[in-house]
Amino acid sequence: MGKNAMERILFIDMMLRKEGYPKKKYISEHFEVSTKTIERDIEYMKYRLGAPITYNRVRGGYEYEEIGYFLPSFHVGQDEALALFISHYLGNAWKGTPLASTAEKLWNQFSSMIGEDIIMDVSLFNETVFLVDQSVEINTSIWLNVFVAARSKHKIAITFRTAGYDTSLTRVIHPYRLIHHKNNWYVLSFDESSKKVYTYSISRIEKVVEQKETFSLPPNFDAKDYIDPYSGLATGGESYTVVLLTNKKLVTVLSEHIPSQNSTIENTGDENVLISFTTTQKDELLYWLLQWGSNIEVIEPMWVKEKLYKIGEYFITRYKD
Repeated sequence: MGKNAMERILFIDMMLRKEGYPKKKYISEHFEVSTKTIERDIEYMKYRLGAPITYNRVRGGYEYEEIGYFLPSFHVGQDEALALFISHYLGNAWKGTPLASTAEKLWNQFSSMIGEDIIMDVSLFNETVFLVDQSVEINTSIWLNVFVAARSKHKIAITFRTAGYDTSLTRVIHPYRLIHHKNNWYVLSFDESSKKVYTYSISRIEKVVEQKETFSLPPNFDAKDYIDPYSGLATGGESYTVVLLTNKKLVTVLSEHIPSQNSTIENTGDENVLISFTTTQKDELLYWLLQWGSNIEVIEPMWVKEKLYKIGEYFITRYKD
């Protein structure tokens, strides 16, 4: 498509969005081209770009059937196109939500505006990259109800399956934020029963009932104050310092899993180093330390060492011949 054709299409899109009900004759005279040329432009927009254009006989001009529709208009290079392509296929956060179909529709619109000499074929991408999808399955209607309540700041009564028990509980919560973490969706909320802030896994919520009452966020609310994105989403705990002894060879790998802004690394004079950092997590920290086994020695705090000792005793007793 030539530069002049793109200019005409952008002009038609602008007129349609302004509900100007443009006529072919008006557009053709504006660009000094034939009405047949404008017809081809409109057909291209409809059948190649998927624009919902229709003719309004009452107004005597064209319009968008879909309110709020816009035609993507941008020029991208190969690197930008690749970034867009990869972000689409890595967008696991939206899978299983009502936004998944919308994201797919937007992708189709955007990709149609990228030149065929730039866009990468899906099959070529799949031949080179293998994506491991570990998204936790969720009920789309539950997700949407929680999302709407969080946006409108309405209290909700949720019925959820408790972790590790075959029972369900009902709580009235104030949904502060929806959080996507490690391929699962959570709702950070204030629980009226306990008067504390908790994170509930949306995949375990069975029922949502919106309440008439609204809520207000705490003063200077910041979701980062309630979670530790490096370790986990447990809330309500005070921060504490963890000190680990490990081999220098593991520093690079370990640094990928701890927050850089509140961690220090100290040489011990031999092949080991001391790594210290602060966190609010407890169970999540223990799970993480167990994955490293004998590659890490906990120096502080003492309660972590005691917990790991008890876990070790359990395994010895459980699996002893």
